[in-house]
Amino acid sequence: MKEKTGNEEKARLAGIVDRDTLSHIRREKGEEEERSQAPLSFRVIRRLFRFAQPHRPLLMGTLAMVILRALQMPVLAWAVGAIVRGPIAQKDVPALVWWVAGFAAFALFTEVTFHYRVRWALQLGEVVIHDLREAMFRHWLRLTMGYFNTHAVGRLISRLTGDAENVRVGVQNVLFVSLVQAGQMIGCAAFMIWEDLTLFLVVLGMAPVVWLLNRFFRRRLSAAYRNQSDSFSRITATMAESVSGIRVTQSFSREGLNASQFRDLVQDHASINLVSARTSGTFLPLLELNGQLFLALLVVVGGWRALQPGTDMPLGSVIQFFFLAGLFFSPITVLGNMFNEALNSMAGAEKVFAVLDTVPDW
Repeated sequence: MKEKTGNEEKARLAGIVDRDTLSHIRREKGEEEERSQAPLSFRVIRRLFRFAQPHRPLLMGTLAMVILRALQMPVLAWAVGAIVRGPIAQKDVPALVWWVAGFAAFALFTEVTFHYRVRWALQLGEVVIHDLREAMFRHWLRLTMGYFNTHAVGRLISRLTGDAENVRVGVQNVLFVSLVQAGQMIGCAAFMIWEDLTLFLVVLGMAPVVWLLNRFFRRRLSAAYRNQSDSFSRITATMAESVSGIRVTQSFSREGLNASQFRDLVQDHASINLVSARTSGTFLPLLELNGQLFLALLVVVGGWRALQPGTDMPLGSVIQFFFLAGLFFSPITVLGNMFNEALNSMAGAEKVFAVLDTVPDW
């Protein structure tokens, strides 16, 4: 039995087993391709937050900066409209100077907040991924030799490098940027409701369109990013096995065939990347197009309301509303990008936690 397993291993390293046979061997040895799970799993997110618990002061400081940053941007947009509607419309130069000075000071404060929001988010991501990689390595040391005989070295390297890196990006970028953008939309919505409920309902009419777009593209993007992650893992595993088995490969004179098989893997990976890029390249422009169409609709509705005799909505309020609406729509594209990265991060986190959940044979 050991001799048979050894021959299969040599054959796999030498590249003389076809893909169907190799797939069968891998299934017998527990090297199946990763099964897909829910793209966004709150269970996985909760487990990631456990690694942030030892760094609670840093986490709380980052969340405080996120909340502050989310509130600052709507206030800036409201202030621009207030300046136009107030001192500029009234031609009050001294008041305009004070308003502009206050606006500049608050804008400088927002930049300071942005600096610490980014800085602390990066620090938190680094310490979380440090602890996660250390936990993986400690867990590998506890596993028996049977685990390493049934898992390709390249796949293990991919878990510690590529998949863990995807998790780091998710912690540093996706989570906090998404919170800022979502908070910005909520703050702008509150100001718009205060300014004019009718115009806000026009903006709210975009919500079903965005929801349908997200629902339509979510499954496609999820499958595309999982395939992309699995393809890269296959390339890493093949590369590691080819280097470690180079003597066997050369002894069988299979360099050309191995190179051809590796070229096929690279071509498959390129095709998968093109599918991901094509899907994302369709999704994001559609989101932006919807934002521009609804801004045009706001021009018609807001202009009509401001020009009606006896209306209680002055032109300054329309201008202020457009600043808020523009800031309300701008996070849509960002959130679309964050959604793509979130899918990639979830795929990496699921594979990392699959390693940590592996029970030793003993």
